[in-house]
Order: sequence, then C-alpha cells, then structure tokens
Amino acid sequence: MISDIGSQLILLDVKSVDPDGLNKKIALLKILHLLDPQNFGLAHKIGVAYFDLGMSYAEMNRIQVHLKEARLWLEKARRLNGADAGNLNLLGQVCYLAGSYHQSRLYWKKAVELMAEGEEQTELRTRLSRIDAARLPEKPLVNSLELIGAALEHLHLDEFAQAREIMENLDAIGELPREMPNPEFFYLLGLSRENAMIRQVPTKVTRWL
Repeated sequence: MISDIGSQLILLDVKSVDPDGLNKKIALLKILHLLDPQNFGLAHKIGVAYFDLGMSYAEMNRIQVHLKEARLWLEKARRLNGADAGNLNLLGQVCYLAGSYHQSRLYWKKAVELMAEGEEQTELRTRLSRIDAARLPEKPLVNSLELIGAALEHLHLDEFAQAREIMENLDAIGELPREMPNPEFFYLLGLSRENAMIRQVPTKVTRWL
C-alpha cells in the first residue's frame, strides 16, 4: 500500500496539480502521516499542499479554511524541526496573509538567520524592513483574496457586473496586485469588464423627427 501511495504522489508531483489533484495529494500524505506522525517532511508537505490549494484561484472562496489548515500542519512541522528555513518562510507567508504581521516577522527573522545569502534571503529582508517600517496592507490580504473567490462565483453565474465591481475595487485599492502580482488577477479583471460590457442593455435612442 505504501509503495502504491508513493507512486501516486510522484505522479502528482511531476504534473501541474489542480485543486482536485491537491486534495488527493493531501489525503494520501495524511495516510502516510498516520503511519509516521513524527516525520517532519510529511507534515511540511501537507502544509505546503494546503497553502497551494488556498492560493489556487479556483479555491479562493475557501482560502480562510485552507490557510488555517496550512498553518496547523506547518506548525506541526516546526515542532518537529524548528530549524528548517523553508518551513519557517512559508509559516511567515501564511501569517502575513492573515494579517498576523508580528508573528510573520518572528518566523521570517528566524528563516533569514538560517538561509544562505541569495535572492530569497534578500527578499525576506525586504519584507522584514517593510514590517518594521509599518508599510503594511490596511486589511489582511486574505480578505482581498477571498473577494476574488466571490468574483469568480459571480462569473460562473454570469453575474458579470457584480464580478467587475469586485475586481475594479480591488484594482483601485491596489494592495493585492502590488503585494502579490499575478497575471491571473488582470485576466479576471479584463474578463469581467469585457463580459459586463457585452451584457449591458443598449440605451434606447429617441429619434427626433
């Protein structure tokens, strides 16, 4: 059974994984974790999978749930190995998205100390400087990401005007595209605008004779 689970996990790792694939991956990893609860790697991988699931645009209407699970498993991993920079970095990201900036600072500070010099360490130092200077989002970014999930639901229901309103508000505020630049954001913004314009009822023209 274990070898079969391992084979399935390898297949899921080598291809682009959609939400269904991530859910399957999580279920398989949890089976292995039951057999080996002290395995840092398994707990960390479950946390990473939940994070990836939450950051999938198709699952953003449930991002709060997924990030809570991600933090739970990453914390389990941290208790098993508190000196893994990658795990601490991801814990910091989860806390930052949730608006727990003090906690994210603690994790990132420790991660920077453990990392070798390089681009990733430089990026974390920049994030720490922004926290120290209080250059932070006014509201937790997870709230904005959850709104993207709501906009997607409107799009699926052909409620294009509502989707456009949400996306344009997020674009006007600017925090989400600035903090987390992603081409999918601008694709959804353009898609909602285009479809809302198509759906607009033409204005009746009064002809003067």
